[in-house]
Amino acid sequence: MVLSMIRSCETASEMITAVDSLKRVQSTTGFAPTVAAYNAVLIGLNRFGLFGQTLSLYNDILDSGGVSATLVTHNSAIDALCRDGRVREAEAVLDRVAESGLRPDEFTYTSLVLGHCRARDIGAAFRTFDRMVGEGLRPGSAAHAHLINGLCEVGRVDEGLGLLRGMVAKGVEATPHAYTVPVMALCRAGRAMEACELLRGVRANVRVYTALIGGVFRSIGSRLAVGWFCRMVREGLAPNVVTFNVLIDGFCSELRVWDAFRVFEGMSRWGCEANTRSFNQMIRGFCGVGEDGKAMVLFTQMLKMGPSPDRLTYNSLVGGFCKRGDVWRAVSLVEFMKGSGCEPDEWTYTGLVSGFCRVGEVESASGVVEEMKKRSLRPNEVTYTSLIDGYCKDGKVDLAMKLLRVMEEEECKPNALTYNVLINSHAREDRFSEAKALCVEMKERGLLPNVVTYTSLVSGLCKNGAVNLALKVVDEMVERDCAPNVYTYGALVHGLCQVGRAEEAEALMREMEEKGLAPDVVTYTSVIDGFVRLGQLDYGFSLLKRMIDAGCMPNYRTYGALLRGLVKEKVEEEHLDEKIIDLDAVTSLIIRLSENGLGPTVDTYAILITGLCRDGRWNEANQLVEDMRSRGLCPNEEIYNCLLLEISGHSQVDLAVEILDKMLVEGIGPSLIAYKALICSLWREGREEETRSLFESILLHHWDPDEIVWTVLVDGLLKEGGSELCTKLLNIMETKGCVPSFQIYNIIAKQLSNEEKCGERDRVANNLGGC
Repeated sequence: MVLSMIRSCETASEMITAVDSLKRVQSTTGFAPTVAAYNAVLIGLNRFGLFGQTLSLYNDILDSGGVSATLVTHNSAIDALCRDGRVREAEAVLDRVAESGLRPDEFTYTSLVLGHCRARDIGAAFRTFDRMVGEGLRPGSAAHAHLINGLCEVGRVDEGLGLLRGMVAKGVEATPHAYTVPVMALCRAGRAMEACELLRGVRANVRVYTALIGGVFRSIGSRLAVGWFCRMVREGLAPNVVTFNVLIDGFCSELRVWDAFRVFEGMSRWGCEANTRSFNQMIRGFCGVGEDGKAMVLFTQMLKMGPSPDRLTYNSLVGGFCKRGDVWRAVSLVEFMKGSGCEPDEWTYTGLVSGFCRVGEVESASGVVEEMKKRSLRPNEVTYTSLIDGYCKDGKVDLAMKLLRVMEEEECKPNALTYNVLINSHAREDRFSEAKALCVEMKERGLLPNVVTYTSLVSGLCKNGAVNLALKVVDEMVERDCAPNVYTYGALVHGLCQVGRAEEAEALMREMEEKGLAPDVVTYTSVIDGFVRLGQLDYGFSLLKRMIDAGCMPNYRTYGALLRGLVKEKVEEEHLDEKIIDLDAVTSLIIRLSENGLGPTVDTYAILITGLCRDGRWNEANQLVEDMRSRGLCPNEEIYNCLLLEISGHSQVDLAVEILDKMLVEGIGPSLIAYKALICSLWREGREEETRSLFESILLHHWDPDEIVWTVLVDGLLKEGGSELCTKLLNIMETKGCVPSFQIYNIIAKQLSNEEKCGERDRVANNLGGC
């Protein structure tokens, strides 16, 4: 009965209950378990990782003297100690085995091999392995796997692979366990293709495939990673939550968040439930591409259905808001976080520091650091570096230097990035001697100047016209085996062009290509601008063709350089006002592009129209859309949404409505952010009825109610002070059966409370009560 009860346990808690029951029976009835029963219990405890209880029972067996411990009894103790990282104590048990007249078996030595490998003592592991062989025992797959994994864990990957090949050659079956760590080690070392080759013809398990998929994502990319996922499925292996998390993380790292979201949504079809890590990866992914509304929908889903948000969830959202300059929304979220019983940590506050600095509120950022200290949270080097960067960008370099000394006083060691920020700022302020002194100080602290350090110096010198000195800095970095990167060359190219040395800049660009560095859009744009400034506009267009042929897409700045050249052909002025670049100039650009075999295409128009919108020149952008139509090209979703956002932002409501109608007729759906902009514009103009009507039309679309509330109401109307209308629109949602979650109501109630809108807050509170 004892054996049956122990073997039926499926969880650690069941095992603990079974052991407690056994002890009760033993104390009340005097029942004495056999050594076989004790051994079954010991093996069961080890199976669930309950090593402390294994060792406690082992000692009880020895102390009681009621039964004689067998080799299995001692092996269980050795296994528990080795798996718990206590190999020296395990060897003491081995001595006891010898004293008992028992002979160690393969399991005994295999456990000890594992123990030594976990202690990173590979020499002792090999000696134990050899001792096993010397005693006539044949090491099995587990002993080999432990050694292979041990070698890989200490960086001796090739030796581990050699042992794996030798194992197979000796006819010892290589289980999936023998492949997992080598695959992970190869991927970590950037040798993912070797990991792929290692698994050719091998029937791996889910854990091995998951390790490989993650490594391939990091080293090679999604296409091959997805291929291995498909192979795993074809072999009849069901992915688990760890596999899906690897896929989500991989796609998010490539900024393919919608692919990641499809994986996230598809987990349930495989019987997998998303865990906190799954949600956190998706939230971080959406925040990384500015999709804060989608991130908040997932956040409210966690609040509503679980798993509960953790500190990382909140930190990702705080970072996302701060990244797009919505720092006060981040502050509100931190208050909500505290109220939910999740205490902010140093990374939460570091996110706020970075956010305040991003919007130029350095003193507020400094206040956050002081609050951290009051809460006994120690600002780290990232916190201080963010604040130092904020002071530098605010032109307060001396205050930034004082903060560096404060770091030292608080025993917070500045890192290379801290120095790079300061070096860059001093160089840009034409304080080159101080920048060099910082380089020396950096070296004295054991921080070697890296490519970012040198590039900061080069950029600062070029900004101040000291191009020859910048060239010497590049020579110095090459002498120190620090290879210039694309950004180093880009800074030099820009500097040369600014002082009229465009031909040298082009030669430098060719040097880049010879060294295997592809010039980026900034480098090409600098050279094009350099030749245009010298009056060589035709050559500028030929460089544009070369740029596009190289697969480098121009941006608005690239076309802007050519536009200035076209205007300069007609207007003889050294410094041109950007406003002179009107629609006629843009039309001339399009004609010249066509003459040079460069379009125009929809992408060309998209770049120009979105660029004009960013400059606030919505009228020219709108006229360019009409020009586009006249050439038989249809505006795409990006063009329409950008135009709708800009025109709504400038309160040109009638024109915005007209554009919306065109979009709907052409079957192009406006983004929720574009709808938000138009709704806010209508509200500002006092056109409440049209606002309500447009909002009702949004409810007919596929958007989640929480996403609508967060994007349009919380991040739109409520932010602009339209709390009364916000409450009315919430009521419309309810009457249409589009009901937000309790958590969203809670967030809105807190927002209204902060703004002291008591009447609206009470109405929302009533809705909360009905949820």
